[in-house]
Amino acid sequence: MSLIYINPYAFPAAASFLDTYPGALAAYSLRSLSSSVTNVVRVRRSSDNAEDDFTAAEVSDGTLTSWVGAGNNGFVRTWYDQSGNGQDAGQATSGSQPQIVSSGSLITDGTNAKPSISYSGGTKSLSATLGSSPNGRSSMSLITVVSPTVAILNNSTRAFMHLPETGSWGSIFHNVCTDSFRYRFGSSQSNNNQTIVRTITSAISQTFKEGTAEYARINGTDYTRGTAALATTANTSTTLNFGLGDNASFPFVGKASEAFMYLSSQRTNASAIEANINAYYGIFV
Repeated sequence: MSLIYINPYAFPAAASFLDTYPGALAAYSLRSLSSSVTNVVRVRRSSDNAEDDFTAAEVSDGTLTSWVGAGNNGFVRTWYDQSGNGQDAGQATSGSQPQIVSSGSLITDGTNAKPSISYSGGTKSLSATLGSSPNGRSSMSLITVVSPTVAILNNSTRAFMHLPETGSWGSIFHNVCTDSFRYRFGSSQSNNNQTIVRTITSAISQTFKEGTAEYARINGTDYTRGTAALATTANTSTTLNFGLGDNASFPFVGKASEAFMYLSSQRTNASAIEANINAYYGIFV
């Protein structure tokens, strides 16, 4: 009998998401998106308000829940930006922090039961300060993985990802509700709410701006929105919010697992990006 030696270094590890699709302005997740990522989230526990950082492996392998403790709750203090741009999303106010551990159990989503962050409404939110405003750019991509639990009410946005408007120039937002998907790429508020009406339980949603053309993709289906009156004057806002839209009375309610912003169109990669995300979370069949 002969022995066959296989060199384990001859087969490199599979590339991480941001190694395959680089150049994100900001990228947030509870999984590791880059080979250079360490901590993905900072959590506050309810028993003594202590805080600590956790890697993706520690979030999913029980380290986080053991630290939070049986019967206790864990809240997200910081959702770290994995793009390398240092634009971490945080919430200093304890009562406004979204939740990641409930009564000692990790909050999960998708058929693969992956870690997720729960937004229960009210003021639950995280915010990041971007290096410069992305509004008014010629191309852009917004990608989110969310599971909404409420419908749009009174035509409110309930935006999960939102960059507020400045002056008369509209905001950027990316919104998923149980009965529709709505988004805007920085044009005036009155003429550019793009809405796709459909029932949504969980969604890998992607939107792309290419000049005056806009495109959307939800769970494997492409939607072409055609042209729109996009703003040509840049919005100077650099505050990126998660969980609160342009009307604080109607916050996002549901779970969120990932969010990406690119200052380029990733439309040619849309199917592959979706497949990568869906293989991990199992959002749709």
